Amino acid sequence: MRYRPVRPASVFISTVTRQAMESLINKRALSWLLLLVAIMAAGCGQRTAADQKRQVAVLQAPAVGDYYAAELTYFSDADFERSGRAFGLMKVVAVEGDEVTLVTENAASTDRNMALEDLQGNIAGIDFDDSERIVIAKSELLDAHAAGKIFAVRR
Repeated sequence: MRYRPVRPASVFISTVTRQAMESLINKRALSWLLLLVAIMAAGCGQRTAADQKRQVAVLQAPAVGDYYAAELTYFSDADFERSGRAFGLMKVVAVEGDEVTLVTENAASTDRNMALEDLQGNIAGIDFDDSERIVIAKSELLDAHAAGKIFAVRR
C-alpha cells in the first residue's frame, strides 16, 4: 500500500478562502468595468444628441463657407466614376432667401468615413467643382440631414 499524505485542514481552508476571494475580486472588477462602460456609453449618447442639435442649428441657418459631409450621389448629377454611392464634402457658396447654393468636392469615395475625416481635417487642400452648382431650399437641407444624406457639418 502506498502512503498518501493528507493535507492539513488549514491548507484546504486557505485554498478555498483564496479561491473565494479571487472570485469576489473578479466579480467586483467586472461590476466596476461594466459600470464604467455604461457611463462612457451614456456620455457618448449625450454628446451625439448635443452634436445633432448643433448640426440642425447650422443647417437651419446655412452660411457661405459651411461644409457638409454628405452622400454626393444624392445631390449631384455628376458621374463619380464609381458604382453605388459616393461620399464627400459639399461647400455652401451662396445663400439667397430660401435657396442655398452648394458645390461638391472634386474627389469622392465609396467610404463614408473618408468624408468625415476630410471634414475634420484641413479643408484648405480640398478642391471643389465650381462648374456644377446645386441649388436647393433650406428645408431640403434639414430633410437630407434627417435622411442621413448629410451626416456631419462644419462651420
